Amino acid sequence: YTVNMFRYIQEGDLSQEFILETGDVVFVPERVPGEERRVFLLGEVKTPGPVPFFPTLTVAQLMSQAGGWTDGALFEEARIIRPDPKNPEIIALDLGRLMLDGDRRIDQFLMPNDIVYIPRTRIANWNAFLAQIRPTLEFFSLPFQPLFTIRALETK
Repeated sequence: YTVNMFRYIQEGDLSQEFILETGDVVFVPERVPGEERRVFLLGEVKTPGPVPFFPTLTVAQLMSQAGGWTDGALFEEARIIRPDPKNPEIIALDLGRLMLDGDRRIDQFLMPNDIVYIPRTRIANWNAFLAQIRPTLEFFSLPFQPLFTIRALETK
């Protein structure tokens, strides 16, 4: 039987409560020296990447450390991805309610290796697509540039 003490202590998850019986063996894994525990902030944020984890780290604190989201962020559709091999979770989170409205009730404690992902809006996807295709469009329009210049001069 595996017990997640972080969930029991920090989140009050009573499903993690247990009673030891005679003959039970308790194994507490040791952290590998030098191994840094982290959470990951990905997507439309100003400074994406790994962030050192500490036991009381919340999403609001993580977003503050990252400098917030970009203009193309769909912050109402943020997700916490908890990659627990035995019980993976995806938690929906409206960062607008948390960060703009100040609704601390929806703030979440993070766990080591959590991934907080903020997706991109549709218009931001469109703009990224246009930025990628623009060089190709410019290349194909090069032969017509002299024609457009001559016509512009003729109309003046």
